[in-house]
Amino acid sequence: MLLALCVALALLPVGAAAGQSEPPEGDPVVVEGAEQGEPAEFEFELPPEGVTVLPMANPVDAAAVPYPDPGAYFKIGATSYAFTTADCDPDTAGNQGCTNPIQAGINYLSGRNAAPAGGNIFIGAGSYILTAPGTTPATHITLDSANWATPPAVINLVGMGSLNDGSPVTDLYSNISIVGMRSWGLRDLRLVQALGTTVSAVNCIGSVNVNRVQFLSGRGLEVDKQTGPVTITESNIRGSNRRGAFIHTDGKVVISNSSFHDNAEDGLYIRTNESVLLNGVSSSANTGTGTSVQTDSVKAAVNAVSSTFSNNGGGGLAMSVVGPVWLDKISATRNGGTGLAVLNLDPATKAAFSLLRSTVSGNGDSGMVLDTASAITLDGVTVERNAGTYGVLITNSGAFKPVVIRDRLGPMVIQRNGGTGLYIQRVGAVTLSGLSTNNNLKGGVQVENLDSGQSVNLSRVKVTGNGLSGGAVNTNGGVVMSDCQVDDNTVAGFYIQQFTPTAAKPVTILRSTFNHNRSGDGLSMIGRGRITLKSIQASGNGFRGVTLNLRGPEQGKTPLLMDSVTANANTDQGVQVITSSNVTLSKITASGNGEHGLLLDGAATEVSPSVILKGRRGQNQFADNAVGADIRATGKVLVSGVQASGNGQLGLHIRNDHGDLGVSVAEISAVGNGLTAAGPGIWVETGASVTGKKLTAGSNSDAGIAVTNTSFHRQDRPVILQDVQATTNGGDGLYIFSDSPVTLSAVQTSANTENGLSIRSSNNTIASPIQINNKGGSNRFVGNGTRGIYLQAGPAVLNYITVADNGWDSENFGMSYAINNQPLTVNCGVFSGNSDNALYFASTADIPLTLNNVLFQNNALDGSVLDTNWIPGGVNVTWKQGTCSGW
Repeated sequence: MLLALCVALALLPVGAAAGQSEPPEGDPVVVEGAEQGEPAEFEFELPPEGVTVLPMANPVDAAAVPYPDPGAYFKIGATSYAFTTADCDPDTAGNQGCTNPIQAGINYLSGRNAAPAGGNIFIGAGSYILTAPGTTPATHITLDSANWATPPAVINLVGMGSLNDGSPVTDLYSNISIVGMRSWGLRDLRLVQALGTTVSAVNCIGSVNVNRVQFLSGRGLEVDKQTGPVTITESNIRGSNRRGAFIHTDGKVVISNSSFHDNAEDGLYIRTNESVLLNGVSSSANTGTGTSVQTDSVKAAVNAVSSTFSNNGGGGLAMSVVGPVWLDKISATRNGGTGLAVLNLDPATKAAFSLLRSTVSGNGDSGMVLDTASAITLDGVTVERNAGTYGVLITNSGAFKPVVIRDRLGPMVIQRNGGTGLYIQRVGAVTLSGLSTNNNLKGGVQVENLDSGQSVNLSRVKVTGNGLSGGAVNTNGGVVMSDCQVDDNTVAGFYIQQFTPTAAKPVTILRSTFNHNRSGDGLSMIGRGRITLKSIQASGNGFRGVTLNLRGPEQGKTPLLMDSVTANANTDQGVQVITSSNVTLSKITASGNGEHGLLLDGAATEVSPSVILKGRRGQNQFADNAVGADIRATGKVLVSGVQASGNGQLGLHIRNDHGDLGVSVAEISAVGNGLTAAGPGIWVETGASVTGKKLTAGSNSDAGIAVTNTSFHRQDRPVILQDVQATTNGGDGLYIFSDSPVTLSAVQTSANTENGLSIRSSNNTIASPIQINNKGGSNRFVGNGTRGIYLQAGPAVLNYITVADNGWDSENFGMSYAINNQPLTVNCGVFSGNSDNALYFASTADIPLTLNNVLFQNNALDGSVLDTNWIPGGVNVTWKQGTCSGW
């Protein structure tokens, strides 16, 4: 029956009537890798059907009259007995006085091997000072099973009240010693204990119920070696010179609506093999830990609801468990040690840990330390202003269970802590959702799960204003970041490293910012798997905006996709990529950086990775950097949609060391580069073929466009350019060095300081064919400072060309042709207004010159057409005068 009474007391405060959170019925299901948020399992056996269970607060007889006078009152069977200081022996005629009527009543029961009806001994209102020597029949109160032949199934000491509200109060100045009894209980008592007095129970078998009892001073409550459940409700233990309450039992423990304050050691200590429920518990201002719980069985669930652990000299709430833990609406604040500490090192456990809607703040050490082999869920928790090394430290003890931190039930905030905000290590899959970790003295968030190889997922995570770096993930699994903000941290923004030497799981970062981190990179990564970055901002950082080191021991295993990335105004590079795998970039903006806007080293020795930087005109922007974009590759290169302007040195530089896979550029604009050091607007270096279309270069301090093609006279490595404009550049407008064929069309170069077009080869005795066509438009070489066209390669066939007003800076020729033994053909040309002769030749042998429909006007002072300097002299000229129509 007493077990049934425990049931009523345990369940009543948790329900709606008490206004507390209620654990759902049934067993929680722990799914490996799943998020955990359900309460831990907490079971009681219910009474048989048809049995009515009354809470202990009700006396045996619901109509019983309170006992206003001091004394002990009970029934044996239907007979009532009263023990008062006036008469302590109801079986003896006359008054037999004593000073401890309570013990007299107990002795009467034990001497007759009797049990009080309903198990209740009622103690009338008044003060009982039972500690003085000479107290009769004995000092203090003792319930000892050795004094009964058959101890009662239950015995309760029931006072008349314990509150200072003007209602009757039963004050006991006494030890209460309970030894070897069965079920026992205390109710409606105020225990005013002296320095060495206590309520102590040992080796009892059955249930314990303490209801509406005040423990003041003394040594608090000690329940040791109990066999059976323990329930404490609406009680207060204050001022003990030891622990407030010590409970060691193999049964379930329920503490509800009770407080443990100002005790010299721990406020509440529980050790059990069964479940623990703390509901509405306040454990504060104790010298030791507020509440300590130890369980030794995986079936021993610990639930704490609407409870406070604050201002304790040690920690707030500490647990050493192997079963599930479910904490909801708890507060662990201003403790001298760690606010919340949980230890569960059993790797075989399938138990879960959940902390919901709670606050851990202002503690002298770390806010929360979880060293547990179970799955972990934090939801709607605030951890702030803790002074220790960590706001939250989570260690999974190598069990590799999932960790979930989210804001489903309320804001999830870790802020203003004296060390790192959140540190997670040796865990399984990690999910951070809606977390804000900001203004911590050291780092914001750090995750290390190298051994498990499981993924880390960050969604809507805000990491700002931390004293060191914002965040780091060290993993051999995959990483997903989406809608995150990593801004304004004192050192770096966010760092990701995959340590596996072989191909790892993918890393994906979407719609996230890494801005204004003061002295480090915005986003830094060492990756070993597929990497995807989309809609990223990394600007205003103290070092680089985005830096990716993807060159691992296995080449070609770490492809990169970057789309819609902005990296402006960083102190060093805007975007830096080091890789030996395929790269695809699009819509990249990197401007105003102290070094390169884009620095991409894609060289490899075992594979030939491609580099693609794509976009429509102007979708890739590299402006006002020291260098606009610098790309090194050993595979196919495709670059389009680039605008590089106002950079201190180069605008766009591409170097491809692969001899067979070529370079293709399209819709490139390079304007005003080389402000601090001479450099071309566009420079392509490769031993393979080069194709280009819609290229514009203007006002660069050196050549507008430079192509260096070292193919050693291979005919299958051509340079083919179409729709090229190069104006007002400090060197040549278009410069090409190639031993392979060159084909140009729709080229316009004007007002460049040196040559409009310059084509050279490594040896002017070997054929390097040149052809200029009118596909897509005419070809104009006008107003350049040295020559309109300078060719040191051939044979050459030039179609539809205009060479005019060149040589203004050096009184030079309209066109120079310096190549031995190779013919020159001009079809449809105009040479006019050049400051020296229209054509200049330099050769060691006679070469044929064919001019078809070529017009010469106002060249040089004497109007000369040709200036020859070949040895031996002689001219082999075929000239068909006239003009061509339609261009």
